[in-house]
Parts: sequence; structure tokens; C-alpha cells
Amino acid sequence: MLRYGDEVSDPPEYFAKIDNKADPDAMKLLGKLIADRTRPWSPEMSQDHVQDRLLEFISAKQKGRKKPAKA
Repeated sequence: MLRYGDEVSDPPEYFAKIDNKADPDAMKLLGKLIADRTRPWSPEMSQDHVQDRLLEFISAKQKGRKKPAKA
């Protein structure tokens, strides 16, 4: 989204409001959560099931139609 210059904060001013100190207990919990949710990559992870289903639908539609007559 494009913004006008007066709508954009200067980076030092904007990031100065952020506290860079992380809570040690939260970091331990986050590390455990990441370890629990991490799994080895497999090719099935990159399949697009929506696209596969859409291609099946298009193929079925094309089989049911007659080809248009040439002009």
C-alpha cells in the first residue's frame, strides 16, 4: 500500500518504541514450541491440493464438452 510522506514514521523514531529485551521464560517456551512443531521436509508438504482439484475439475469439464466448430 502506498502512503504519503506525512503518514510514514522515521525508522529510528518508530523502532525506538520497541523493547529489544526478551523474557527468558518466554524464549524457553518459544524454543520448546518450535522444537515440537518442527518436522523433516517431505515432498507432500509442497503439493497444492487446491490446484490439483481444480485441474481435475477442468479436465472433467473438458471431457463433457464438444469441441467448437471451426469457422
